[in-house]
Amino acid sequence: MKLLKELIHPELSSRNGRVFRRHAARGIVLRDDRILLLFTERYSDFSLPGGGIDEGEDIDVAPKLADARMESYEVANGMKPIWMPVSEAVDHNRQVMARQEGTMGQSIQRETFMLEKIADELVPA
Repeated sequence: MKLLKELIHPELSSRNGRVFRRHAARGIVLRDDRILLLFTERYSDFSLPGGGIDEGEDIDVAPKLADARMESYEVANGMKPIWMPVSEAVDHNRQVMARQEGTMGQSIQRETFMLEKIADELVPA
């Protein structure tokens, strides 16, 4: 298991103004050449499983994983787990961003950035 202390999108260093810092935990689960992702039908995007960490919430790794529980908004948005090659997810998200689809979610840039970092680790240049 690899713990990333902090990952900052390179575009943030060149922007003036306020930066919203959000602490989160994400699961990077690999099986052969596939990664476990969440596909959200409403936004047509792929993201890593996990979520934000609330103030005071313990982030230590649990000795036993609990069953996944979807939030009501995730169910309403059509979020479903899927195993797929990370490169396909990156390509899909990039195409959605290039088309600037009206249904595009707010987190697609962040999630695609993370997926690109994972792809780089899986297939070093």
